[in-house]
Amino acid sequence: MYRTGADAALIEAAQRIAPLVRACRDEGERERRLPVQVLAAMHEARLFRMYIPKALDGLEIDPITSMIVVEEIASADAAAAWNLMLGATYGLWAAFLPEDCARDLRRPRRRRCRRVAAERPRPPG
Repeated sequence: MYRTGADAALIEAAQRIAPLVRACRDEGERERRLPVQVLAAMHEARLFRMYIPKALDGLEIDPITSMIVVEEIASADAAAAWNLMLGATYGLWAAFLPEDCARDLRRPRRRRCRRVAAERPRPPG
């Protein structure tokens, strides 16, 4: 069913972390954010890099595979899957920016931290 080994590996990574996501869903609801260990596992599995171009160290996965990955996480916690989809989708912008700008967005600043961008448009004023 998978198109490539990379597709299978990413889906299997989501399946591996789904039990952690499920175990932490009450904490996520209570704290109103993704639990730190869930966020770390998603970063370790490179799930937030699904749409980032390969030239920028992303996975450049096709939309069907990415939806399967999100579905695997959603089977454990819909809120975690929502956060994953929002965070991963921002990787699409990297394909439309000049390469130096896209790399700068992904470069860690002073501290070695991992960032995920998510925002909603707001009307001016």
